[in-house]
Amino acid sequence: MAAHASQIGADSFFLNLRDEDFAAAFGTEWFVRPGHSRNGPQEPDLFT
Repeated sequence: MAAHASQIGADSFFLNLRDEDFAAAFGTEWFVRPGHSRNGPQEPDLFT
């Protein structure tokens, strides 16, 4: 998030989280293929 300085202030709550807390909250990304439900299979890679 810090790489997007124009979109988030330096005093943002998110930038002030400890590394462990930030990783716990935002450390995993997954994607839902179009046409599938959110409860369906999760994709770890957007480009597969």
